[in-house]
Amino acid sequence: MVNARQAQELLTAVTYVGRRGRGRRLMALFACMYYAALRPAEAVGLRIQGCHLPASGWGRLTVDVSRPEVNTQWTDSGDAHEERGLKHRGRHDVRPVPIPPELVKILRDHIAE
Repeated sequence: MVNARQAQELLTAVTYVGRRGRGRRLMALFACMYYAALRPAEAVGLRIQGCHLPASGWGRLTVDVSRPEVNTQWTDSGDAHEERGLKHRGRHDVRPVPIPPELVKILRDHIAE
């Protein structure tokens, strides 16, 4: 179990990974996993249209797709990520996820960057 201090340290540390801003993108991914309890493939599948990020207070993510990473030889498109429905839900189901102000700020900064 990760406490809030450990999570903040992880999110700060991951920003130093790689080159060309890769770590800053990973920070948004890990923040979605920690604050919103998203699966990694759900966090990868997030798009701006599914994010309600008010200037203050709680926000909401609308999770409607999962994009698991698979070997490119197993996909029809040759892409590393394959688009699928949500786990244990119908193909066109969506899942609204409330998100705390901390994650709203992280995502707003991520989008602005």
